[in-house]
Amino acid sequence: MAWVPYPTNPLYNPIISAEKAYFPSVLKMGENDYRMWYQSNSAPSNSTIAYATSSDGLSWTLATNAVQGLIQNNAGHPHVEFAGNKFRIWYWNTVSPYTNNAMHYAESVDGITWTNDAAITGNLITSAGGQWNSGSYGAVDVLVNDTPTNAGTNPFNYRYAMYYDATSGGYEQIALGYSADGIAWTLFGTGPVLPKGSAGSWDSGYATVGTVIKTGTTWEMWYSGGISASNEGMGYATSADGLAWTKSAGNPFMSKNDGVLWRNNRTYTPSVIKDGNNYKMWFTGRDNATGNYAIGYSTQEVSAPDPSSGSSSPGTINVVKVVINDNGGTKKFSDFPLFINGTPIVSGITNNFAAPASAFTITETNDSNYSQIFSGDCDINGQLNLVPGDNRFCIVTNNDIGAPLPVLPIPPLMTLVKTVNPLALPAGPGPVTYTYTLRNIGIVPVTDIIIVGDTCSPIVLVSGDTNGDNKLDVDETWVHRCTTNLTETHTNTATVTGWANGISTVDIASATVVVGKSDAPPLIHITKVPTPFALPAGGGMVTYTNVVTNPGFVPLSNIRLTDDKCGPVNYVSGDTNGDTKLDSTEAWVYTCWSNLSQTTTNTVTASGDENGLTARDIAIVTVVAADIVPGLPDTGSASDFGQQVRTIAVNLGQGGRGNNVSTLQQFLISQNKGPAAKALGDVGATAYFGILTRKALAEFQAKVGISPPLGNFGPITRAYISTH
Repeated sequence: MAWVPYPTNPLYNPIISAEKAYFPSVLKMGENDYRMWYQSNSAPSNSTIAYATSSDGLSWTLATNAVQGLIQNNAGHPHVEFAGNKFRIWYWNTVSPYTNNAMHYAESVDGITWTNDAAITGNLITSAGGQWNSGSYGAVDVLVNDTPTNAGTNPFNYRYAMYYDATSGGYEQIALGYSADGIAWTLFGTGPVLPKGSAGSWDSGYATVGTVIKTGTTWEMWYSGGISASNEGMGYATSADGLAWTKSAGNPFMSKNDGVLWRNNRTYTPSVIKDGNNYKMWFTGRDNATGNYAIGYSTQEVSAPDPSSGSSSPGTINVVKVVINDNGGTKKFSDFPLFINGTPIVSGITNNFAAPASAFTITETNDSNYSQIFSGDCDINGQLNLVPGDNRFCIVTNNDIGAPLPVLPIPPLMTLVKTVNPLALPAGPGPVTYTYTLRNIGIVPVTDIIIVGDTCSPIVLVSGDTNGDNKLDVDETWVHRCTTNLTETHTNTATVTGWANGISTVDIASATVVVGKSDAPPLIHITKVPTPFALPAGGGMVTYTNVVTNPGFVPLSNIRLTDDKCGPVNYVSGDTNGDTKLDSTEAWVYTCWSNLSQTTTNTVTASGDENGLTARDIAIVTVVAADIVPGLPDTGSASDFGQQVRTIAVNLGQGGRGNNVSTLQQFLISQNKGPAAKALGDVGATAYFGILTRKALAEFQAKVGISPPLGNFGPITRAYISTH
């Protein structure tokens, strides 16, 4: 189930410019009664915890009276529950993170005036340096038991069970404690119940603040995490007992790298409530441009079955194979049989499974002469889980191991756009026609084209192979169609594969048709093109250009991009009317650059929302890097970027765009002649010749003696580079 963001996020952005609004804790007290406590840092609060109310959870009013009775100016990270006709708060004392005084407890009848403020006691925090629980940054969530026994070692037999942040002074993890009164606490077990992730995972340094909800026999947790900080994204985990947790393979479900401007510096602190069968989430965002902290809002509109009822709904898993023979290998897809939990499956074919469920494991028949890498929605071990309505994609890349080829092979690249007519069948079941538009966006022809669909066949070529050679040439666009009857709302997925120079290329396209409703579902499409497609010995800088379009009819909100091997993904242009919605006439351009040292396949995912649904598209790209480059002349100290910039045969100046500009920028960054080059490196190769590029070029010219150093790339500079 995808989170659907509020169209005008951030939802709560205080008008006082100096005020922060972050770490929300939200309660729904009645049908038209929402309460929110959050960390602030300025007037009108005389405490660092502020309080607001709302009739709908959307429009919030800051309380006229400031919060009273908590630690003056040093209270943060609030978590509030209502129990025994009182509001009860656990919050962080910002000046004492490494003692029990790090967490305080207080009570209130109105949520504003607090009494009995005191530090907690017990053994949740050791205060000993270097321990996993040396300190704490406050409560994650507190569960209240209305019929406690307050006996034994099961934490949920007690009045209060608290998931809390435990820190070593470096990393943070989630631990569990229990208490009869909310003040005196006992640690459960000897370590965290939700530890930080393993090396290489998105939460390998931090797993912290969030929410825990028990529904039937299933426990759900939404938490904050990251590699170098706790604010890089939000993850999801489930448990059968509240003690042993399984993290979702789709984590993070929201990230600061999604390309959403108001939260592109921090995205964290999910405060979630369950309202009927739907979920509502308030969370913190911070932007890079101003450093502003604000609170956003998202919902999960799709109702899920109650796990206690034993019912389930389907989810899908599509495993996609990529094979790279850049060192003389000859294997094809059929040489690597695929399995899900031991059941044979076929690459590109959608498989249905009951959900919710966890621990799906993708495996294959390995070949010792090929490496294996998992990506997409599965983790590095090929594992993922499902919730109802999920459409998961797992990408398995096999790259041959061996001596390099005399000539570096150029990988192919295709893109598949799927449209459907109609997008909605309001009167009920009926026929729909899918149109598949296939283009070659690479630089080599593609052979052995195969398109497979999960619920529509046959997929028939209508036009495009103009010369009849069964090759998708660089200048060709192939159109396929397929018609089927739908009886219920359905997401159809098609996968196209092709080959060139012993390397496969794959693209995936999905489209949803709504049956029984008139609301048209959203569609989204992304292309990803690398510059260059192949790298010389030792690798080098690659600029990825992503173009996101809307092949549907409804504008898309909350466009977000995630890339598994390149970040950050930066928005460049495309929102022509400035409404922050991807219209059907717009093409939004994003760039990302990465220094690659070996052949790399990476995946970018684009998502957008409308009408309570989320559209998602994936682009998969391979860049080949050589171990050696036969025949390359001895260039002494010249860098790979120096060799690439020598190929530029045209003049370049401010206002220019394109691959030549990107190559020049990569060269200037690699030369690092001074502060302008460093500043350009912080921005990266954008393929646009702006004032920063001109300054870096002028800096380079001055350092090497080119006079006058005007910052234009012309015959004098080209001559110098070609001879040095």
